[in-house]
Amino acid sequence: PDVFNRACTGPNPIPGGFCNPAADVWDAPTITNNVYAGLAGANTGSFLFEESFQTQLSTPLIPGGTYTIDFYARVSDEGISFSNIPANLIICGSNAMLAPIGNDFDPLVTTALVVLVNPTINNNGGWVHFVSTVQCTSAVNLNFLYIAYDASQTIHQDPISSYRYVLIDEFNIIPQGSGTTVTASPTMVCPGNSTILTATGGVSYVWNGGTLINATGNTQTVTPSSTTTYTVIGTDVSGCTSTASITIVVSNAALIVSTTASPTTV
Repeated sequence: PDVFNRACTGPNPIPGGFCNPAADVWDAPTITNNVYAGLAGANTGSFLFEESFQTQLSTPLIPGGTYTIDFYARVSDEGISFSNIPANLIICGSNAMLAPIGNDFDPLVTTALVVLVNPTINNNGGWVHFVSTVQCTSAVNLNFLYIAYDASQTIHQDPISSYRYVLIDEFNIIPQGSGTTVTASPTMVCPGNSTILTATGGVSYVWNGGTLINATGNTQTVTPSSTTTYTVIGTDVSGCTSTASITIVVSNAALIVSTTASPTTV
């Protein structure tokens, strides 16, 4: 794999003869004049070459967690044009770093890797914005990310000396959660009466408000002496937190009952 500098500067310039400092068409839409990764691949039917790279994640992917994978990619044809022929990537995770396994990188047969998504990058001459929501199907935390050019899916019919690049930029994995919600039954009580608070949307909770101080669990039984707001912070399977609040009203109005007299006149 390669790391390229934009605008034809630095020790890792844009590959081949595609450098155009004036227009710098290699800039992805939202960040300019930084660097990006390039994975080369070739497939003539009898010759297969595929590059890949791996990197440690700042936060591991959690089993069962839901994530949005968001990045920009561009197909670059070196030496010959393959108009409209797309390129394929394989994006995977693993709980440990793998040793290099040669040119033909096929995560589908590498049992240490868990495939997250297999995107197709259209060859339209520009940057393609790819967004996909995936679920981590691993039984253990995934601490490393692997991205490979999957040249096995497309025969380029090009000379062996010519390769294709898939350029990758602004790659993000964003954990998703449904958010914490809280309900109570009832939400209005008489002085001295209790109600049950119930939180959903997380795997662990911390409550505060009234007599609750860092209380845990998804349910709490409270007996407020006056109108009180309770707050719960939920943590989901991906490690993300969200907050919800509910106000329990304490009112003597609940003591009022309707009465009738018989007879109504005397």
